[in-house]
Amino acid sequence: MKHRLFLLTLMASLTVHSLVLNGAMRGDTVWAGRPGISFGSLSFFRNNEFYNPLTRGYTLTGSHLRPLLVWSPAAGATVKAGAFISVWSGYGGSPVLKPVFSTTFELAPGISITVGSLDGPDVHGMFDPHYDSEKLYSDFQEEGFRFVINRGRIFSDTWIDWERFIFTGDRHREELTFGESFRYITGSRGNKFRFEFPVQLLAKHLGGDISIYNAPVETHVNIAGGARMVFGIDEPGRRNTAIEATGFIYGAGRDPSDIDFGKGRALWLRADHTRGDLFVSGGLWFSDNFHSPNGNRIYGSISDYRDGVTIPLRTIVSGSVNFAKPVETGLVTFLQGFDWYYDVKAARFDYTMTLHIRINEKVYRFPGKGQ
Repeated sequence: MKHRLFLLTLMASLTVHSLVLNGAMRGDTVWAGRPGISFGSLSFFRNNEFYNPLTRGYTLTGSHLRPLLVWSPAAGATVKAGAFISVWSGYGGSPVLKPVFSTTFELAPGISITVGSLDGPDVHGMFDPHYDSEKLYSDFQEEGFRFVINRGRIFSDTWIDWERFIFTGDRHREELTFGESFRYITGSRGNKFRFEFPVQLLAKHLGGDISIYNAPVETHVNIAGGARMVFGIDEPGRRNTAIEATGFIYGAGRDPSDIDFGKGRALWLRADHTRGDLFVSGGLWFSDNFHSPNGNRIYGSISDYRDGVTIPLRTIVSGSVNFAKPVETGLVTFLQGFDWYYDVKAARFDYTMTLHIRINEKVYRFPGKGQ
């Protein structure tokens, strides 16, 4: 059954692309009362070469597809329904199918609320130690609620990802993540210099009063805040340089039995330069008993595969080189990336290589009378 659904979805997707290429459908917006169709895909190869006691190396390779029907019953309201399909290379259980359904309402220009399937973990703009950027490949589909303000100097993204639902008497725990990503930007368009002040909150909850799972409730909270100075800004050429300092605080509602600590902290110092399609960055990470259940484990103090192994004090020198080439006015993005991490205390060098080709979701409305 799964394979039949996959073939039908693939045929529908190819039909959509044919209509688009032949000009039978028009993009950019869905008019009220007129249905449309959307298709997005992400094909990726990500190789983590890790040789440390906290997290092991592994490779992610495959493709994600999201064919959707889109309907706008009224101005500012959009309904999406379709499927999220994951095809993992070499995995006999592929494809993995998940339903997609969401309703979005624009309360005002730049202010919207979405209930149901969200648009992916990369839209939140979270720091990697908080919310692993690799979720784009490993855990793309989010379900829950999202409230966004993106107006002028203020960006705020508040969301809940309800990862596991429970009924009365279930033998597993409820699991959810709450996040807030806020950023205030000084200056205005055309300025060569600006400050950015990010504040982020992430809470991971495992529990549920109506389940009979025999384990204590766990709540992990991560807070981050800092300042970023951006200068040498050349918007037409997409060129700028930035330096940033961010502080992190970790706390647990109660000390979980499998963790040796209930609080921690970290400091992240970074610098980066963007020139056209090239992005280069470097950073210093200092932490003391830091933990984030959703974050990149390379920055944490708790091993994810060795029971009872913790490394309280961490000093990591890191760097990144990314080449992201947009094609067809941003509809398609080709990315090559190399990220490296050097653990000063352990004298270990770990790195990640990434390659992906992404077709960003875009809505095409069906032609109507007079169009």
